[in-house]
Amino acid sequence: MNNEIIFASYYEKIMNSKYPLISFVKYSIIIVFSFIKSYYSYSQQNNDIKLNINVEQASPQNVFNLIEQQSEYRFIYDDLAIDSLHQVLNLHLTETSLGNTLKEIRKQSTLKFQIFNQSIAVSIRKNPLNKINISGFITDSITGEYLIGAVIFMMGTNVGATTNQYGYYSLNVPSHSVTLKTQYLGYKSTDINIDQDEDFHLNIKLPEQETLLNEVIVSTTTNPDSINNNVEGANTISLNDINSLPLTYSEPDIIKSSFYLPGILRINLGSTGFSVRGGSSGENMVLFDHCPMYNISHHLADVSIFNPDIIQDMSIYKSGIPAQFGGGSSSVLNITSKNGDKSKFHLNGGISTVATRLAAEGPIIKNKLSYLVSLRRSNMEWKRLNDRTIKSWNFSDFNTKLHYKINDQQQLALSLYYGRDYKKYNYKKIYDFYKEHNYAREYMNYNNREYSWYTFGSSLSWVNNFNQNWLVNTSFFFSAYNYNWDMENEDYYYIKGTNLDIGFNHDYQYQINNNQSLKFGCKTVLHEFNTNDTFTLKKGIDDSSESFESIIYIDHHLKIDQNLGINYGLRGTFYFSQEASPEIDKINNNVLGITYYNHGSLEPRFAMSYRIKHNHIKLSYNHMEQNMHQISYVGYYSSSFFIWAPSTSYNKPVISDQVSLGLFHNKQTSDFTYSVEAYYKKSQNNLSYFNNKSDENLTVNLWSSLVSSQGKSYGLEFYGRMNKEKVNASISYTLSRSLRQADNINMGEWYKSNYDRPHNLALNANYYINKNLHLNLSWLYSTGSPASLNYKSWPPLVFDINHINQYRLDNYHRLDVGLVYENQKKKDRRFHSVWSVNVYNVYNRINESVNEGINQYSEGGYNNTNLYSDYGIMPAISYKFSF
Repeated sequence: MNNEIIFASYYEKIMNSKYPLISFVKYSIIIVFSFIKSYYSYSQQNNDIKLNINVEQASPQNVFNLIEQQSEYRFIYDDLAIDSLHQVLNLHLTETSLGNTLKEIRKQSTLKFQIFNQSIAVSIRKNPLNKINISGFITDSITGEYLIGAVIFMMGTNVGATTNQYGYYSLNVPSHSVTLKTQYLGYKSTDINIDQDEDFHLNIKLPEQETLLNEVIVSTTTNPDSINNNVEGANTISLNDINSLPLTYSEPDIIKSSFYLPGILRINLGSTGFSVRGGSSGENMVLFDHCPMYNISHHLADVSIFNPDIIQDMSIYKSGIPAQFGGGSSSVLNITSKNGDKSKFHLNGGISTVATRLAAEGPIIKNKLSYLVSLRRSNMEWKRLNDRTIKSWNFSDFNTKLHYKINDQQQLALSLYYGRDYKKYNYKKIYDFYKEHNYAREYMNYNNREYSWYTFGSSLSWVNNFNQNWLVNTSFFFSAYNYNWDMENEDYYYIKGTNLDIGFNHDYQYQINNNQSLKFGCKTVLHEFNTNDTFTLKKGIDDSSESFESIIYIDHHLKIDQNLGINYGLRGTFYFSQEASPEIDKINNNVLGITYYNHGSLEPRFAMSYRIKHNHIKLSYNHMEQNMHQISYVGYYSSSFFIWAPSTSYNKPVISDQVSLGLFHNKQTSDFTYSVEAYYKKSQNNLSYFNNKSDENLTVNLWSSLVSSQGKSYGLEFYGRMNKEKVNASISYTLSRSLRQADNINMGEWYKSNYDRPHNLALNANYYINKNLHLNLSWLYSTGSPASLNYKSWPPLVFDINHINQYRLDNYHRLDVGLVYENQKKKDRRFHSVWSVNVYNVYNRINESVNEGINQYSEGGYNNTNLYSDYGIMPAISYKFSF
């Protein structure tokens, strides 16, 4: 018999009444007051009653009889239902209150109790396994920011969970008194006593930990290593990681912080484009608050478009990529911005050699609705001192975010980004420069020469924890990238174009139990590309196209035992594209007209992790397909010299298959962590623009000059990290190769890709002199970049088709040093400031890279591609504040 029997008599009276509505109101009031009276009766009377029960192997009914003999309470229950449970009780209670007696019975059985006046209704818990689910969000106790990767576990066990990118967790625990512990780096651990019979929602707020120097607080009450046994191959970078690195020109940067991880390579000077395991920068899918971003660099500023003041978390997937993510054949970079403080107003900003920035956040409706706004503008005028042909050079970006907490289970977020770059030359000085140095085409009369970019991204996201085990995210996004490289006169017209994306994601996460979870969902996106006279020497062709992607995926995480866990999933894509303008036959250079292309694909994913004490052996396989191509020169890879184009019947999707195997050591109570991982990757349909035309009057069409190649890359990655009270340090080393092969390049032989650098080493160390002052330094080393020879003046560059990337530049290396003075936060003082003095390239190493300028033409012979060098030694200072 369940609790409904208490209301049976009321229901009968209502239905038999002459005026049912009036009776319903009447008896509803009676029931409400009965509940109130029962609550006070339970909290007062049952604590006054003292019971003495001493039984072994007794049935619940016998215990009920003993309680009735010692009190005025009477039990109401279904005798046959309780007998069918075959449960016995062992109780040894002396002078124990009724409430505590019932709790003890509840611990030893699947029974639950409800007190009404002098009656105790007995029912059977719905969960026969005697488990309940606890779920919720873990946040910063002051700002309300969701903490990503926080650990929550049951004390004394390995039962636990970590929060996802929304700060959400779901955990099954026994339905009796247990203690949960919550940990997150930089925050105080929190212990919570739970004594519940039913599933419930629990939001946890963690206070920030006040640490001395670089102190790290760890727990020894359990083994969080097993809880953190993440099968997926993600590397997470926080704002603390960014601030621990020497600042390039005194400006922190979240993308450049990833260069200190193995397998991630900075592509070239003057950019934040990066290569992952031998792939191009266009093979990395970058997501910012669910929105895809097709440009991540400010032009030649060596700064990414992401303002570090508003970043909450960044995860980069190189292997073990879940089926939820796709669109990049090499990696996925997932960046999450802050939500804004819902309780207090904060203002922070800074000024450095590169930029001035300011950010504000605070509540609009306290504890419900928050805002975050940031502005940044470059301080790049000093670069004109070295190049007087530059008339103007600047960049700026703007971020804003609104976050609304609808209730404990639902949240709504609107995020927006806008960034712009602009560079303009002094045309008269360019002309004089050409004439003075007798360059080919010194007769060129530049009517206009300017570069401009803008990047826009926005997303609207709704997160709903509508059930204890379910979390749903629905996101709408819009992304735009516009580029204009204008070099216009009677002969030349260069790059202009726009990429537009509009789409939505619908993602589900279902926590089956502590050992299993399921993620599935769908995504739809419409791409639009408008490219005007790209890579042509004569005006006359506008290229525009549209494509459509519809995606479904499913991921299953299974923890087989405490040591073995696997992830497996499948991603399915239907793709359709339409060329809305003429396309050129690559062979005959004939106009074919509008073309259509569609295809379907399946991308299996698998990852496995096996724990041996504090070591994890991880094995993964990824099959990735990418329908968007970033096109750049073969043998040339300036970050500003690329466009995006869709897959067509001529330019098939990029396909990659990767296998990786690694050993990861991560003991929570140890000061040292390390990892070693090997990988092998094969790819198909890698597109590059290659011009082998020597006739300067010939129009060079983009589509007729694309080269499709296959690729392979393999390597061994090592990473180690040490955390001590006064010193922390990391080392990253990658031994790798990246090769390409195309039938019409290098006579069909394999050749070095633009991203082939066999040796890459990154060292970083921080020494904390005292609580206010610390010293940091880093040293970077890599094999020189591959280079090609050209025999045609630029533009466009014309390379020797049989000697692509047959040469190398000198090896790259440099040392950066920084000294940071931090005015520590105090409880009674909100203002916080940091001074940083940095020296870039301490020993003034001249590191060369391929030039994007004009190459001198020499009749009858080859001429080395002009080079330009990285900045020499450069001191810089920065100041930032917050309150």
